[in-house]
Amino acid sequence: MDTPGAVFLFDIDGVLVEPRGYRLAVAATLQHYTRRMGLGDWAPPEETLAFFEAHNITHEWDMGPLALSFLCAEAAARLAPGSLPPVLEAALEAVQRLGAGARGLDFHAPIAALAGQILPGEFPAEAALRLYRAGAFPPGAGGVPAHLPLLTGLLSNTRSVAENPVTRFFQTLALGSARFEGTYGLPAAFPSPSFLLTHDRAHLSPAVREDLLARQARGELALAAYTARP
Repeated sequence: MDTPGAVFLFDIDGVLVEPRGYRLAVAATLQHYTRRMGLGDWAPPEETLAFFEAHNITHEWDMGPLALSFLCAEAAARLAPGSLPPVLEAALEAVQRLGAGARGLDFHAPIAALAGQILPGEFPAEAALRLYRAGAFPPGAGGVPAHLPLLTGLLSNTRSVAENPVTRFFQTLALGSARFEGTYGLPAAFPSPSFLLTHDRAHLSPAVREDLLARQARGELALAAYTARP
């Protein structure tokens, strides 16, 4: 086999595609839960998601659970001590009285505080849970939170659709319910199209794409794509 004359290595997000699907899926996931919290259709603005990324928290499997943990911490501060149930679905019902107050919640301070304490090889959600357990997060919290069981459910196993409800909801939206079931062998909780297929946009023009593929077919170059996403 002849060695290609050149290798073209393409990043995916922001190069081959504009990744709108992931962003819209994380917003829709948070809106699902904030509706249950009495906040209506609310999600952090785009600049907050960009702030996550600027602090090396680049995956929505961390962003969604972390944002919900901040909201639940806000809810716990407004409710009677120990009144937030440990199971996510029950806790959502308990915070209906939270109202619209969390709409103005500033996520930037806890994000910045967390970013400096993530250990090598540690997922950001895992780091937050470690710090919550030590009573060291968020800044000024002062002690291990009474709602730690709820935070444990939110921030544990964020790479497992079988164990983390937020990740499971997000992945159903991102992949679409049919692809979700085919990928994981698990039933989708609701029908959904794939946000990646319906909202992502290709950056390469058809002419450039066809030229690259033709050159690859002639053995003039090799093509590869990579991503930092799991």
